[in-house]
Amino acid sequence: MDARVRLERAAADVIVILKGIAEYSEASIAVIGGLALWKYIQGGRGTQDVDFIISIDSAPHSVKNKLLALPNSPFIQQAQYFLYEDREGNYVQIDITPAWQSEDWWRQRLGLPAQVPPADDYWTWSDEYQNWYHMDDDGTCEWASPGESSTGPSQKPKKPSKSKSKGSRR
Repeated sequence: MDARVRLERAAADVIVILKGIAEYSEASIAVIGGLALWKYIQGGRGTQDVDFIISIDSAPHSVKNKLLALPNSPFIQQAQYFLYEDREGNYVQIDITPAWQSEDWWRQRLGLPAQVPPADDYWTWSDEYQNWYHMDDDGTCEWASPGESSTGPSQKPKKPSKSKSKGSRR
């Protein structure tokens, strides 16, 4: 199985598991980092882990503890590595960042509206800022584009200004 496909499946599995935990069922989560880029720049550099940004303030500690405490948990903690064991028995490193640590990035780079996105929609970065990850009613996850649903992001983020600050050192 292709490494990117294996990582995408692991990402989808982790999202479904998180959504199954009552206190996290309304959380928003996005795939970021290398896997998000690899989806759109397939000839570029790959990755070996899955990075998430999540709208849970106490992440990553509380989220990891909750995932580790699940019955027959597919998650393990080995020193600083948090791992998910996929269906084939492969271990995938999972990194979780709370949204509050990256508030500007979360809102601007993902093109999200000012309000918190619906819990069943997951966005990931693309060069058009308009592709996103969606969990279907049957619990399966898929990559989607804005034309496939009316609930996806409807606006592109504003480009950052390139103003030069006076008196700055080089």
